Amino acid sequence: MSRAALDASTTDTLISIVGWSVVFASLGIIGVAVSADESDTPRQFLARPAGNPDVHESNPSRVVCVGDSLTRGNLSADWVGALRDHLGEGLNTPTTVLNAGVNMQCAQNILRRLDEVIACRPSHVTVLVGTNDLKAELSPIEAFMYKTFGSVTQAPTVENYAVDLIEIRDRLLATGARVALVSPPVLGEDRNSQANQRCAEYAEVVRRTANSGGERCTYLPLFEKTAAALPAGSGKPYCGLQFFSWLCLLCLDIHVRGRCLKDVQRERDLGVTVDLVHLGPAAAEQLVEMVADFVTTASPALPMTSGFPRSVTM
Repeated sequence: MSRAALDASTTDTLISIVGWSVVFASLGIIGVAVSADESDTPRQFLARPAGNPDVHESNPSRVVCVGDSLTRGNLSADWVGALRDHLGEGLNTPTTVLNAGVNMQCAQNILRRLDEVIACRPSHVTVLVGTNDLKAELSPIEAFMYKTFGSVTQAPTVENYAVDLIEIRDRLLATGARVALVSPPVLGEDRNSQANQRCAEYAEVVRRTANSGGERCTYLPLFEKTAAALPAGSGKPYCGLQFFSWLCLLCLDIHVRGRCLKDVQRERDLGVTVDLVHLGPAAAEQLVEMVADFVTTASPALPMTSGFPRSVTM
């Protein structure tokens, strides 16, 4: 075999290795992204025995956290788990905290699965959604991914997001629960980027929706908190390819190597996120503090008058 042929063969082999590595990494991250982790979820809660008083009796401290992967916490810092620990230490009454986060979901997905959340008869609900809507709006490729793997039927836009969020708010408030709408955190770590300018518009939609929801609806400014934590200069802007690469490696770091997220952030020179999207430990701690304050200082939820509210036909 000639030297040129040998070099060509070596190059083809390397390309094949890299190509298949990308394929397997992609399948791996999609597998984690769409996996159904049922621990401490509404579905698991509702499947408890019929005589279990936690399910069928009124509980003044039943918190359901609704959202996407930022809430699910298996691709980032688990703020819902930290909230459960925090409330368990700080409240005298038993507190049930359920994680209703599902990876790769947009506002329209959450609207379709609210019945399960309502069936848990929560006293408090947090809603953190919009990051995937924003990502799908900014990138046709990501929009295709959400349609293919996330069952998104309507093209996400900030206008559609606003309509869906109002309906989510109204259906939850109709149960008598207190509702906290959380603005999506920064997308990338460049505060002046197009992505974060658009993210600010999504945050404004959340703020307006919460403020018009009455005294039992609260706004939690996660976008503002995370934006304030970004460097004054130029941080890393959101890039879909960079995010996907880091997310694939993050799955290995979290689920195989068991690495500390602070170390991952430090290696990537990030301060708020772990991969330009998902929350790092400090941002998650800020969110825990806001939600804990919402739960412990807000007035008790109103009692449900007659069963569960009528579902909205989609």
